[in-house]
Amino acid sequence: VEHEQAGALDLAAEIGELVDHRLLAVVAVQVDDAHLLADFQQVALGEARDAGLLQAWHDRSDGGLYVDTLEMALAGHCGLDLVLDGWGENALAALFNEELGVLVQIRSADRDAFLAVLERHGVASLAHRVATPITAMRVRVRLGDTLLSDRPWAELMQAWSQTSHALQRRRDNPASADEELAARCDVSD
Repeated sequence: VEHEQAGALDLAAEIGELVDHRLLAVVAVQVDDAHLLADFQQVALGEARDAGLLQAWHDRSDGGLYVDTLEMALAGHCGLDLVLDGWGENALAALFNEELGVLVQIRSADRDAFLAVLERHGVASLAHRVATPITAMRVRVRLGDTLLSDRPWAELMQAWSQTSHALQRRRDNPASADEELAARCDVSD
């Protein structure tokens, strides 16, 4: 993580501390090589998509690694092992920086083909293996041998859904909103 711009709102929510969002929000994300970024997103990812190699993808500049992988795990109704090895020693910067880039989900069987696409376009050095979906309904974050976080999927879905649930309770039938939240957070569904 070279520049480590932080996502102030997401970081504050995760660590539960009051942060002056106005100060953190004015940091501009740097783009060292716009052509390389364009080649990666438009050409390499386009080829990978057309070849059927991409299962999902998420813009990393919208919340950072933790927020984006969490959204993917919640949408995919699966647990996740997130490994920060190779992302630097500052776990908070690795988890919440909003540098430009994307997270992609590929099948294990397609890994070599995906890396070959990146090699052809000269962007393989930008790729890092980050996370693995798991059947256990938990989201784990590791740095080296240290387990930094291990949270139940249902707890994270509950927290993620609170704003929508509150709005639905006001706008719709409160009992129906409660039922929908319970169903959304049911790990057996």
